Amino acid sequence: MNEGANGEGGEEANGGADEDLDDAAGEDADAEEMRDRTNDEGLDTGSEIDDEENSDESDQNDDDMRLVAPKDVDELFQNVPGQEHQIKKEVIAKPLAKGKAKKVEESQAQEKVKSLQRVTMRIKWDQMTEEEQDTKQESAKREVHAFLRNPSTHRIPVNTRAMIREVAEFCIPACQSTRELALHVLENKYHNLLCVYHQKMDKTGKIHDRGRRGGFRVTGTPFSRLVNEKPKKNETASVRKERRPGYLHCGCPEDEALLELYWWKLAEATSPTTDETEGWLDHRKMDPRTRTLMFAFFTSWTHMDVEDIYAGYPVKSSFDVRMQRYDTKIAQLQEAKAGEVEEEARRVKEEEEKRAKRDRGVAAKKATHKGEKYNKMHHKI
Repeated sequence: MNEGANGEGGEEANGGADEDLDDAAGEDADAEEMRDRTNDEGLDTGSEIDDEENSDESDQNDDDMRLVAPKDVDELFQNVPGQEHQIKKEVIAKPLAKGKAKKVEESQAQEKVKSLQRVTMRIKWDQMTEEEQDTKQESAKREVHAFLRNPSTHRIPVNTRAMIREVAEFCIPACQSTRELALHVLENKYHNLLCVYHQKMDKTGKIHDRGRRGGFRVTGTPFSRLVNEKPKKNETASVRKERRPGYLHCGCPEDEALLELYWWKLAEATSPTTDETEGWLDHRKMDPRTRTLMFAFFTSWTHMDVEDIYAGYPVKSSFDVRMQRYDTKIAQLQEAKAGEVEEEARRVKEEEEKRAKRDRGVAAKKATHKGEKYNKMHHKI
């Protein structure tokens, strides 16, 4: 988890070595790089997509606009004789309108590119043949098994991790084997650990319990973002930041993010009228507030937690995994129930002892009072 920024080259080299990537590997890497530059966690989140080919032209247009668009239209022709006001407006309005239209077109084009980048992995997956998908699945499973054998040294390629996060039906074992593997799936190329929601959404990081909350007291993101930064020009190493214990770099609770990944990969619903079955698709994710409420409800009603997801590893049969989880949970509930019974018995015993002590005190007080009364009567006699 503490590799330098140059380590990503090795990851993408591993990704290129997969026999199932072929010519699409380069396209995957390019698409991933473009998406990471625009949406990724360590970058300046408010920036637009960099377009090196058009940057010089855009800068020149901005310079021209500054020359012909002063704050006050009349300022440009101030103290210049022979200029009519109507002419001044025409001279200003034409280049100004042209510049605004150009910027609107550029903004719309950038939004379209962003929209396509969000579902790049989904589109690539859907465009694959069934045979290609099977090959890709087998390749990803080999990477997962290699990581499980050597979690401290093996790195799953960036593109493979991105596809696991963005395609629900792809390589499901990656989210249900071990906590360490699931966290590695949530790790991006800059070594930031982000929940599946913040991989794509709310890149500003302003919505959290101590920031802008949108009218809610609980946002689902207790802390602000704390992400690694992209290496600056003439620098080779990124600025590394340690995440808070129990929380991801995006500020979300680790356990909630892992359970969300598990739900997102496995949850399905079937229509009673069409018999069509599907789960979460594309980049649709639960917002952090909804996730927090679901997590609290699920854990309180089922008495299960995130560790129950990984309790069955490395049993291979899904049926055996479920039975092992149920047996473990039943044993835990029985143990908890036994503890509750013991606690109740202890409480009842303490109450009985208190009552007996109170009764003895009352009896002693009555006896003392009776003795004092007898002594007074005897003294009078």
